[in-house]
Amino acid sequence: MPKTGKPDPSDAQVMIALYEAQAAHNLGEVMGYIWSNDFPTDFKEFRKSFPPGSNSTQERGLYRALGYFETIGTLYRNNLISEDLIFDWLAVDMTWARLKGFVLGVRKEIGQSRMFENFEYMARRCANWTSPRSRPAPGRASPAARRRPAAARTRPAAARSRPAIARTRPTAARSHSTAARTPSTAARGRSTARRTPAARRQG
Repeated sequence: MPKTGKPDPSDAQVMIALYEAQAAHNLGEVMGYIWSNDFPTDFKEFRKSFPPGSNSTQERGLYRALGYFETIGTLYRNNLISEDLIFDWLAVDMTWARLKGFVLGVRKEIGQSRMFENFEYMARRCANWTSPRSRPAPGRASPAARRRPAAARTRPAAARSRPAIARTRPTAARSHSTAARTPSTAARGRSTARRTPAARRQG
């Protein structure tokens, strides 16, 4: 698991040691060749100029650079150097993109699919890395996250107003309610008859 979080003094010591190794192996000159127009990124084109077994200075330099980045990738993958420190220092993903064609060609040529795999792994992680200077402060959402979309802030018109059919009772329902509250003429007549003197005498 790569080492995330704020770098500590031990990370700085590893970085200094890596920088000293870079100078000791004269990798600055090799990297100059890798980034120059003289370096063919297409492996077939490279092999036209430097056939297998030619032991050219250029190919030896590429292997030195790849070994260096594979060493860093192994430290990184085994949680021995800070991700933020290494990616803030080296453009790992860009270097891998420049050397990818050579690596894939050599893997196929010698039948070793895992060659420089830690360098490749580190480059994939670097491509998705965000600098701590660009991250929101802990406990605070980013400005984009704090802004609610307009659709979330405003209720649709259909949600704000209930349909007229839901607010207005049907005519038939109102008529039925009126009929229930007002007795019919026949019912009123029967009630009046029970209250007449003749009806009470008969009772």
